[in-house]
Amino acid sequence: MKAALIVPVRAAILDAHRPALDPSHALGLPPHVTVLFPFGAPSEIGADGLAHLARVIEGVPAFGAEFASVDWFGRDVAWLRPVDDTGFRELTAAVHAAFPRFRPYGGAHDEVIPHLTIGTAPPAALGQLREAAANVRQALPIRTSVDAVDYGVLTGDAHSWTVRHRLPLGSPDVGGGP
Repeated sequence: MKAALIVPVRAAILDAHRPALDPSHALGLPPHVTVLFPFGAPSEIGADGLAHLARVIEGVPAFGAEFASVDWFGRDVAWLRPVDDTGFRELTAAVHAAFPRFRPYGGAHDEVIPHLTIGTAPPAALGQLREAAANVRQALPIRTSVDAVDYGVLTGDAHSWTVRHRLPLGSPDVGGGP
């Protein structure tokens, strides 16, 4: 069992392409921006860890996000870039600081880039992925409010993603205002 922290993003244009393009769709994950994966399973972090996680996430103010451009990781991953990724970066940094043994993507990347995946090749053919990216580009921007993080688990089996807890972010004025 693996656990993850994600921000789901409702986007009908992505739902139209994900079954053929995004392997996370088969696991039951919605379109999302990853906050931290892999993360500790509920049995690993326990009730105290969950309470601490909830406080950490609540310490980050809710924010709006807009995805307005298509980008690529190499030639095989098409994704949407947030116009301002500060809120996503703050979420990841806060959770990682509180739970340092869980490194983003297991430490596989030098820089964690907040993104909303359109699809990957494979499973999609490169031409199919390019066509989907062009189609999604025409539907931009995608706007969403980020006011919670889903803490869920998956086994790797089809449709195994299960949200265990929806953890709210703080009010937009957390962190002090005038």
